[in-house]
Amino acid sequence: MGEKTVCEEHYGSESLQQRYTRLDNGTIVKRAVGGQRFSSLVQFFRSVFLPQGYPESVSKDYLSYQIWDTLQAFCSSITGTLATQAVLKGVGVGDENATAAAATITWLLKDGFGKVARILFAWIKG
Repeated sequence: MGEKTVCEEHYGSESLQQRYTRLDNGTIVKRAVGGQRFSSLVQFFRSVFLPQGYPESVSKDYLSYQIWDTLQAFCSSITGTLATQAVLKGVGVGDENATAAAATITWLLKDGFGKVARILFAWIKG
């Protein structure tokens, strides 16, 4: 009897699709159909940072909103980090020989890698 297509998903203007088929034994199988998922670096970043089906799946002002929201989050993170560094320096925390700049750079790297890891985790699990 063969396979019978149950449904298909299309992601906006992308050639990528998901096809669900029912096998003879009743099992439903999901298969990716269509073009290459990441044929370029731009496609990779679009799949990580933009929703499936972009731009058809969102309003016309979504990209502008997302750029400003990301910029605001970045500035907020920097402000929080610099404020924490200033408070710690103000209360005398740290070694005399260690510079405040070194501590700030270490803190920024820690927070930066943490944010990148959270984005990648959400992308992989999303």
